Amino acid sequence: MTNPRAEIEFFYTPENPVSPEALNVTMSGSEFSRYITSSDKSIIERVWKDKVLVANPKATAGPLATLSSSRDGVLICDASNFQDYVATTRTSLNPDFDKELRALPLEERRLQPDFYSRMRILAVGAYLETGDGTILVHRRPSNATHAPNLIDSSCAGLCKIYDGGVIKPQTDLEEKMFRELGLKPSDATLLGVTNVHSSEAPDFSGMISFGLKTHLAPEELKPGINPKTASGYFFVPKRQLVDFIIDKYTGTREMVGDGAAVLMGALDRDQFNYTVRQIKESGKRVEFGNLESGFLVKN
Repeated sequence: MTNPRAEIEFFYTPENPVSPEALNVTMSGSEFSRYITSSDKSIIERVWKDKVLVANPKATAGPLATLSSSRDGVLICDASNFQDYVATTRTSLNPDFDKELRALPLEERRLQPDFYSRMRILAVGAYLETGDGTILVHRRPSNATHAPNLIDSSCAGLCKIYDGGVIKPQTDLEEKMFRELGLKPSDATLLGVTNVHSSEAPDFSGMISFGLKTHLAPEELKPGINPKTASGYFFVPKRQLVDFIIDKYTGTREMVGDGAAVLMGALDRDQFNYTVRQIKESGKRVEFGNLESGFLVKN
Protein backbone atom coordinates (compact mmCIF):
# COMPACT_ATOMS: atom_id res chain seq x y z
CA MET A 1 0.00 0.00 0.00
CA THR A 2 1.35 3.42 -0.91
CA ASN A 3 0.06 6.88 -0.26
CA PRO A 4 1.00 10.20 -1.92
CA ARG A 5 1.82 12.26 1.15
CA ALA A 6 1.01 15.92 1.39
CA GLU A 7 3.91 18.30 1.95
CA ILE A 8 2.41 19.09 5.37
CA GLU A 9 -0.22 17.05 7.24
CA PHE A 10 -1.83 18.40 10.40
CA PHE A 11 -3.25 15.84 12.83
CA TYR A 12 -3.94 18.13 15.80
CA THR A 13 -4.44 21.89 15.71
CA PRO A 14 -5.96 23.23 18.95
CA GLU A 15 -7.46 26.71 18.85
CA ASN A 16 -4.96 27.77 21.52
CA PRO A 17 -1.82 26.08 22.88
CA VAL A 18 -2.60 23.20 25.24
CA SER A 19 -0.65 21.64 28.08
CA PRO A 20 1.72 18.80 27.08
CA GLU A 21 -0.35 16.61 29.43
CA ALA A 22 -3.18 16.90 26.90
CA LEU A 23 -1.23 14.51 24.66
CA ASN A 24 -1.08 10.76 25.28
CA VAL A 25 2.02 9.38 23.54
CA THR A 26 2.63 5.62 23.71
CA MET A 27 4.49 2.83 21.90
CA SER A 28 2.52 0.32 19.82
CA GLY A 29 4.75 -2.66 20.55
CA SER A 30 5.42 -3.06 16.80
CA GLU A 31 8.66 -2.47 14.89
CA PHE A 32 8.91 -0.22 11.86
CA SER A 33 11.54 -2.65 10.57
CA ARG A 34 8.76 -5.00 9.46
CA TYR A 35 8.65 -2.95 6.27
CA ILE A 36 12.35 -3.55 5.48
CA THR A 37 13.25 -5.90 2.61
CA SER A 38 16.65 -7.44 1.86
CA SER A 39 17.27 -4.91 -0.91
CA ASP A 40 16.48 -2.09 1.53
CA LYS A 41 19.07 -3.33 4.02
CA SER A 42 22.02 -2.89 1.68
CA ILE A 43 20.92 0.63 0.73
CA ILE A 44 20.39 1.60 4.38
CA GLU A 45 23.84 0.32 5.35
CA ARG A 46 25.56 2.07 2.41
CA VAL A 47 23.89 5.41 3.17
CA TRP A 48 24.94 5.14 6.81
CA LYS A 49 28.54 4.24 6.00
CA ASP A 50 29.19 6.43 2.96
CA LYS A 51 27.09 9.49 3.75
CA VAL A 52 26.28 9.79 7.43
CA LEU A 53 29.50 8.60 9.06
CA VAL A 54 31.64 10.53 6.57
CA ALA A 55 29.84 13.77 7.47
CA ASN A 56 29.48 12.98 11.17
CA PRO A 57 31.76 10.16 12.43
CA LYS A 58 30.17 10.28 15.90
CA ALA A 59 26.63 9.63 14.63
CA THR A 60 24.85 6.73 16.32
CA ALA A 61 22.03 4.57 14.96
CA GLY A 62 20.10 4.46 18.24
CA PRO A 63 16.43 3.65 18.88
CA LEU A 64 13.73 6.16 17.99
CA ALA A 65 9.96 6.19 17.57
CA THR A 66 7.92 6.60 14.39
CA LEU A 67 4.42 8.06 14.61
CA SER A 68 1.92 5.51 13.34
CA SER A 69 -1.46 6.81 14.54
CA SER A 70 -2.76 10.16 15.80
CA ARG A 71 -6.28 11.07 16.80
CA ASP A 72 -7.44 13.82 19.17
CA GLY A 73 -4.05 14.08 20.87
CA VAL A 74 -3.57 10.32 21.25
CA LEU A 75 -0.30 9.43 19.52
CA ILE A 76 0.80 5.82 18.95
CA CYS A 77 4.33 5.05 17.74
CA ASP A 78 6.25 2.11 16.28
CA ALA A 79 9.83 1.46 17.34
CA SER A 80 12.37 2.64 14.77
CA ASN A 81 15.98 3.86 14.65
CA PHE A 82 18.09 6.71 13.34
CA GLN A 83 19.81 4.62 10.68
CA ASP A 84 16.54 3.72 8.92
CA TYR A 85 15.29 7.29 9.26
CA VAL A 86 18.37 8.90 7.70
CA ALA A 87 18.29 6.42 4.82
CA THR A 88 14.69 7.44 4.15
CA THR A 89 15.52 11.15 4.07
CA ARG A 90 18.70 10.70 2.02
CA THR A 91 17.12 8.52 -0.69
CA SER A 92 13.86 10.44 -1.05
CA LEU A 93 12.83 11.94 -4.35
CA ASN A 94 13.11 15.54 -3.20
CA PRO A 95 14.85 17.08 -6.27
CA ASP A 96 16.63 19.71 -4.18
CA PHE A 97 18.22 17.27 -1.76
CA ASP A 98 21.36 15.14 -1.97
CA LYS A 99 22.15 15.36 -5.68
CA GLU A 100 25.17 13.05 -5.27
CA LEU A 101 23.00 10.12 -4.22
CA ARG A 102 20.49 10.98 -6.90
CA ALA A 103 23.11 10.27 -9.56
CA LEU A 104 22.98 6.56 -8.67
CA PRO A 105 20.66 4.21 -10.57
CA LEU A 106 17.17 4.14 -9.08
CA GLU A 107 17.44 0.55 -7.87
CA GLU A 108 20.60 1.38 -5.93
CA ARG A 109 19.19 4.26 -3.89
CA ARG A 110 15.43 3.81 -3.73
CA LEU A 111 13.80 2.08 -0.75
CA GLN A 112 10.39 0.40 -0.80
CA PRO A 113 7.49 2.85 -1.28
CA ASP A 114 6.12 2.10 2.19
CA PHE A 115 9.20 3.72 3.73
CA TYR A 116 8.41 7.07 2.18
CA SER A 117 4.68 6.75 2.86
CA ARG A 118 4.89 5.65 6.50
CA MET A 119 8.08 7.14 7.95
CA ARG A 120 7.11 9.88 10.41
CA ILE A 121 9.94 9.99 12.91
CA LEU A 122 8.72 11.32 16.27
CA ALA A 123 10.23 14.71 17.01
CA VAL A 124 9.67 17.97 18.84
CA GLY A 125 10.03 21.50 17.52
CA ALA A 126 9.39 24.94 18.95
CA TYR A 127 9.14 28.57 18.05
CA LEU A 128 10.70 30.99 20.53
CA GLU A 129 9.32 34.50 20.92
CA THR A 130 12.02 36.78 22.30
CA GLY A 131 11.82 39.71 24.69
CA ASP A 132 11.42 42.24 21.87
CA GLY A 133 8.60 40.32 20.16
CA THR A 134 10.67 38.72 17.40
CA ILE A 135 10.68 35.02 16.55
CA LEU A 136 14.01 33.18 16.45
CA VAL A 137 14.54 31.07 13.32
CA HIS A 138 17.71 29.08 12.61
CA ARG A 139 19.45 27.62 9.56
CA ARG A 140 20.76 24.08 9.83
CA PRO A 141 24.53 23.57 9.38
CA SER A 142 26.06 22.13 6.21
CA ASN A 143 27.23 18.95 7.97
CA ALA A 144 23.84 18.11 9.51
CA THR A 145 22.92 14.46 8.97
CA HIS A 146 19.40 15.59 8.14
CA ALA A 147 18.28 18.52 5.95
CA PRO A 148 21.62 20.38 5.85
CA ASN A 149 21.67 24.12 5.04
CA LEU A 150 17.89 24.51 5.26
CA ILE A 151 15.91 26.95 7.41
CA ASP A 152 14.07 25.43 10.37
CA SER A 153 12.16 26.62 13.46
CA SER A 154 13.75 28.03 16.64
CA CYS A 155 14.88 24.60 17.84
CA ALA A 156 13.95 21.01 17.02
CA GLY A 157 15.11 17.44 17.44
CA LEU A 158 14.17 13.79 17.63
CA CYS A 159 12.37 12.20 20.56
CA LYS A 160 14.06 9.47 22.58
CA ILE A 161 12.63 6.24 23.88
CA TYR A 162 13.31 6.16 27.62
CA ASP A 163 13.57 3.14 29.93
CA GLY A 164 10.39 1.14 29.94
CA GLY A 165 9.43 2.35 26.46
CA VAL A 166 8.34 5.74 27.78
CA ILE A 167 8.25 8.86 25.56
CA LYS A 168 8.74 12.29 27.15
CA PRO A 169 8.26 15.06 24.55
CA GLN A 170 8.61 17.91 27.04
CA THR A 171 11.85 16.46 28.41
CA ASP A 172 13.16 16.16 24.85
CA LEU A 173 12.17 19.75 24.13
CA GLU A 174 14.02 21.00 27.21
CA GLU A 175 17.13 19.11 26.08
CA LYS A 176 16.93 20.72 22.61
CA MET A 177 16.44 24.16 24.16
CA PHE A 178 19.60 23.78 26.21
CA ARG A 179 21.73 22.09 23.56
CA GLU A 180 20.76 24.38 20.68
CA LEU A 181 19.91 27.68 22.38
CA GLY A 182 21.64 27.46 25.75
CA LEU A 183 18.30 27.96 27.53
CA LYS A 184 17.19 26.31 30.77
CA PRO A 185 13.45 25.74 31.38
CA SER A 186 13.49 28.73 33.74
CA ASP A 187 14.69 30.96 30.87
CA ALA A 188 11.50 30.54 28.85
CA THR A 189 7.80 30.09 29.46
CA LEU A 190 6.28 27.03 27.85
CA LEU A 191 3.13 28.30 26.15
CA GLY A 192 2.00 24.78 25.28
CA VAL A 193 1.55 22.37 22.37
CA THR A 194 0.48 24.24 19.23
CA ASN A 195 0.04 21.35 16.78
CA VAL A 196 0.99 17.80 15.83
CA HIS A 197 1.96 17.51 12.20
CA SER A 198 3.97 15.61 9.63
CA SER A 199 5.93 16.88 6.67
CA GLU A 200 7.36 14.92 3.77
CA ALA A 201 10.85 14.93 2.26
CA PRO A 202 13.33 15.72 3.62
CA ASP A 203 11.66 15.76 7.07
CA PHE A 204 9.56 12.56 7.11
CA SER A 205 8.46 13.72 10.53
CA GLY A 206 5.77 13.13 13.09
CA MET A 207 6.36 16.31 15.05
CA ILE A 208 4.91 17.79 18.22
CA SER A 209 5.12 21.59 18.01
CA PHE A 210 5.48 23.86 21.03
CA GLY A 211 5.37 27.58 21.69
CA LEU A 212 8.00 29.22 23.91
CA LYS A 213 8.42 32.79 25.13
CA THR A 214 11.46 34.34 26.81
CA HIS A 215 12.15 37.71 28.39
CA LEU A 216 15.64 37.64 26.84
CA ALA A 217 16.35 40.01 23.95
CA PRO A 218 18.09 38.81 20.76
CA GLU A 219 21.47 40.20 21.83
CA GLU A 220 21.21 38.22 25.06
CA LEU A 221 20.29 35.05 23.19
CA LYS A 222 22.98 35.14 20.51
CA PRO A 223 25.92 34.01 22.72
CA GLY A 224 24.02 30.86 23.71
CA ILE A 225 23.09 29.72 20.19
CA ASN A 226 25.10 26.60 19.35
CA PRO A 227 27.04 27.02 16.06
CA LYS A 228 27.09 23.22 15.70
CA THR A 229 23.30 23.17 15.30
CA ALA A 230 22.76 26.58 13.67
CA SER A 231 24.96 27.95 10.90
CA GLY A 232 22.90 31.13 10.97
CA TYR A 233 19.73 32.59 12.42
CA PHE A 234 17.07 35.25 11.92
CA PHE A 235 15.02 37.29 14.37
CA VAL A 236 11.74 37.81 12.54
CA PRO A 237 9.28 40.46 13.79
CA LYS A 238 6.04 38.70 14.64
CA ARG A 239 4.06 40.96 12.30
CA GLN A 240 6.29 39.76 9.42
CA LEU A 241 6.16 36.06 10.27
CA VAL A 242 3.38 35.17 7.81
CA ASP A 243 5.29 36.67 4.87
CA PHE A 244 8.55 35.11 6.07
CA ILE A 245 7.05 31.61 6.17
CA ILE A 246 5.40 31.94 2.78
CA ASP A 247 8.54 33.35 1.14
CA LYS A 248 11.03 30.88 2.59
CA TYR A 249 8.82 27.80 2.24
CA THR A 250 7.10 28.43 -1.09
CA GLY A 251 9.22 31.18 -2.70
CA THR A 252 12.90 30.49 -2.17
CA ARG A 253 12.04 26.95 -0.92
CA GLU A 254 14.91 27.05 1.55
CA MET A 255 12.72 26.24 4.56
CA VAL A 256 11.81 22.67 5.52
CA GLY A 257 8.15 21.81 6.01
CA ASP A 258 8.70 21.17 9.70
CA GLY A 259 10.05 24.67 10.11
CA ALA A 260 7.02 26.16 8.40
CA ALA A 261 4.53 24.09 10.41
CA VAL A 262 6.19 24.83 13.75
CA LEU A 263 6.40 28.56 13.06
CA MET A 264 2.74 28.53 12.02
CA GLY A 265 2.00 27.66 15.64
CA ALA A 266 2.85 31.29 16.50
CA LEU A 267 0.06 32.62 14.25
CA ASP A 268 -3.50 33.41 15.22
CA ARG A 269 -6.24 31.40 13.52
CA ASP A 270 -6.88 33.90 10.71
CA GLN A 271 -3.15 34.17 9.96
CA PHE A 272 -2.81 30.39 10.10
CA ASN A 273 -5.67 29.84 7.65
CA TYR A 274 -4.29 32.52 5.30
CA THR A 275 -0.85 30.88 5.34
CA VAL A 276 -2.37 27.48 4.58
CA ARG A 277 -4.21 28.99 1.58
CA GLN A 278 -1.02 30.62 0.27
CA ILE A 279 0.94 27.39 0.60
CA LYS A 280 -1.76 25.53 -1.31
CA GLU A 281 -1.83 28.20 -4.02
CA SER A 282 1.91 27.69 -4.49
CA GLY A 283 1.19 24.11 -5.56
CA LYS A 284 2.08 22.40 -2.27
CA ARG A 285 -0.49 20.24 -0.50
CA VAL A 286 -1.58 20.82 3.09
CA GLU A 287 -4.02 18.30 4.54
CA PHE A 288 -5.88 17.91 7.84
CA GLY A 289 -7.05 14.64 9.35
CA ASN A 290 -6.13 11.67 11.51
CA LEU A 291 -3.22 9.31 11.08
CA GLU A 292 -4.25 5.66 11.07
CA SER A 293 -1.69 2.84 10.76
CA GLY A 294 0.76 5.13 8.99
CA PHE A 295 -1.64 6.78 6.55
CA LEU A 296 -3.57 10.03 6.64
CA VAL A 297 -7.37 9.84 6.79
CA LYS A 298 -8.52 13.32 5.76
CA ASN A 299 -11.21 15.23 7.62
